[in-house]
This record gives sequence, C-alpha cells and structure tokens, in this order.
Amino acid sequence: MQRLSRRHFLAGAGAMGTLRLAAPALAQPGIRRLTILHTNDIHARISPTREGLGGFAHLASALNRERAKAEASLYLDAGDLVQGTPVSSLYEGVPIFELMNGLHPDAICLGNHEFDYGWRRIYDYLKVSRFPIFCGNLVGEGGAFLTPPPYLIRDVNGVRVAIIGLIMESLDKLTYSYNLSPWRVLPLVETARKYISQAKSDGAQLIVGLTHIFPKEEEMLLAALPEMHLIISGHDHGGMKTLLRDGNRMVVRTRPNGAELGRVDLAFDLAKNQVVDIQWNRIPIIASEIPAEPAVAREVASWEAKVSAVVDREIGESKTAYTRFQMKDVVERAMLESLGVDFAFVNRGAVRAGLIVGKIRARDIWDALPFGNRVVFGKIPGAKLPEAIRKSASVEPDRIYSVATIDYVAENQREIGTEGLQFPETGPFLREMMIEWVSKRKIVE
Repeated sequence: MQRLSRRHFLAGAGAMGTLRLAAPALAQPGIRRLTILHTNDIHARISPTREGLGGFAHLASALNRERAKAEASLYLDAGDLVQGTPVSSLYEGVPIFELMNGLHPDAICLGNHEFDYGWRRIYDYLKVSRFPIFCGNLVGEGGAFLTPPPYLIRDVNGVRVAIIGLIMESLDKLTYSYNLSPWRVLPLVETARKYISQAKSDGAQLIVGLTHIFPKEEEMLLAALPEMHLIISGHDHGGMKTLLRDGNRMVVRTRPNGAELGRVDLAFDLAKNQVVDIQWNRIPIIASEIPAEPAVAREVASWEAKVSAVVDREIGESKTAYTRFQMKDVVERAMLESLGVDFAFVNRGAVRAGLIVGKIRARDIWDALPFGNRVVFGKIPGAKLPEAIRKSASVEPDRIYSVATIDYVAENQREIGTEGLQFPETGPFLREMMIEWVSKRKIVE
C-alpha cells in the first residue's frame, strides 16, 4: 500500500497550494478576518483510505488545528456525507451523521447520495445530528422544505454570514424516483436570488452558497449571482483543477473521501461591505502525519468493529490491480459468468473502487459496490440493443438477446443512451452476486 507524503499529495493534486486572489488587506479599523473550512463528498470514509488519506479522527485533528489558527471560523460540508463504505450501507447512513458530531460542523447541505436510503431516512439524520442539515431549493407540496430553513445566518467575527443550501437541478435523474418523491428541485439561480434578497434583508453581509451541484452549475451561479461572494461546492470528485473566480469571488471544492480540507481566509471591509482579500488553501489529510483525535478515533473504532464480522473475511485473491473504472469490466464479466446472459452492463457510477494485488476481503467488494443495486433482466431484440450494452459486438437484428443490468440503469436509461427497454425480471443483489463469484473463482485476474 503506497503512503503519500505532503509533497507527493500536492504534486498529484496539481500543486495548487495557497491561492491568493487579491492584494493583502492592511490591518485597519473595519476590516474583519474570518476563515471558512470546508469538505465535500466524504462518502462515509470514516477510516483512512488504502492510500492513507482522510479518516474522521485525522480530519477532526486537522479541523481543530486550523480553527486554532483562525481569528474566527466556520466549518461547512457540501454534501454526500453517506454512501461508500459498509458502515454506511449496513446502517443506512445514520452512524456517519452521528460521527460527524465529533467534527463540529456549522452546517451541511444535502447531496444526492443523502437520498440513497430514501428521503424519510433524512429525518433520522436530522435527529442524530447536532448541526443543521439543509437545502433551500428542494420543496414539497405547498413549498414545504424537507430540511428547513433554506438558509442560515451566523455572526463570524462581527460579519453576518448567510449560508444558502442548494442542490443540483437534475437530482431526479440521480436517484430512484421513490427515493425522492414527493420532493422536487427548484431552479438554482432563481431560488438563490430569492434567498440572497431575504438574507440581506435579515442583515446578512457576506453570502455563501453551500452547494452540491455540477461544475457547469458552479459556473452558472458564479456568473449569474454577483452578490454571492463564495460558492462551496461538491459532487464532482476531481477537486479543483482550474480555479473558478471572478475578482474576489470564487468557487471552491475539495477532493473526495476526506482526502483534503479546504480553507478560505477572507478579509471583509465592514464600511464598504465587501471582500477585500481572499485566499484558498487545500490541506491534505495524510493520516500518518496528522494524529488521530482520540474521542473521534474511539467512536470510529466502535462502529468499524460492528461491521468487521460481516465484511472482513477473506474471499479470494487478485493477481491484477484494477482501477475503479477497470473494475466495471470485472463486474460485467462476473455478471456474464454468474448469470448466463448474452450481455451485461453496469454504469460507471455504480462502481466506486477498484482492487489492489493481494487478498480480497468482502469489504473490498462492499467498497467497490456500496449501493444496494439489484440485478434485473430483459429480453431485447438485437436491433434495439444500444451500443453501451453491445460494446461493438455484432448482433442479429431479429434475434432476442438476454441482458442483465441493474435496477438503477433500468430506471435511468440515459445511462445506456436509450429509453423504453423493459427489464421485468429481478435477480440477486449485485454486491452479493459479486462476492459469491469471487468466492467461487478464488483468483481474479
């Protein structure tokens, strides 16, 4: 297992350390300094990754250190806190929100994966959390909010900071319809403008968008909302290869799985009511270099022990290292061999991790396939088989082919570039099928 140093981490991230976007504000009356710490897409990585990155206890220590270095601070998370590890899958995300209490966030916005266990489960997250969870552009009948209020105002070193929660407009395309019903997403720009106006009427001076949106939506908000000073984003897992900014306004986003902690340092001129200095720094959370916070470490160990009996059993061995995207091919090969079908397909988003050379535990398959997807079957004539499924294979137009995919793809057929195909038969859970396949083969290569 390769461990990363800070030097290698920053090189791999594009060597984007501290970014200064304005001349330093001189120490003068009326200039207030504040720090906003942020994360996104932690995906239930309560323990460090294979590469030794992240882990709640190490992230907690880094947060404590950065708070101590700031005059005044907030810690905000941009969603997708759950889904990605066995402790989340087995307990439907609730332990992750419990553990997050030890990191003391000031607010978290909803991400699309917070709906993976159904919208009602979000009420359980609210019950166990000692921090606000919110989203301003997600409403139900009569405009009711799933997680009120739509925005928060906090006093940070004498600056009234409004935090507006927003989620992507295409949320309904990223989850099962029954996981989202009866909630709908309102347009981003229109909704944000409404709450910016309301927040300013409530005395807000600095406007922060806490968002879980696509990169194109980040660009849209930055261009359309000049009164939004800072957009903290999530959803895209690539971090920020190119910084989006407009003068002293910017979009920031960290890499996923708790691998980074973002830090925005602002100087705000109370007289001019504007940001006069801004810096952004990404701090690598390298477990070997940041001591674990003891109380959080104990809670993490307790939850990991509960799932260990289920997932920490050896089931086989991999002779080849597979990336996350190569693992998709392995899963489809397992479906073909296990299910006896002509074609098999899983979408790239269904596979979240690869395999390293060495022993395979059930946990590795849980990490690769964290979602509770079921296999579904269809009988499809060759003429209607999309290229995503055929993969350039020759087919006879009039012949009926057996196809296996997963329930998510059957409901969201944009993943295969078509619509209207029927998959009426239900098969095993994909993860359990994969564990059985590895157990029988013993060797994956």
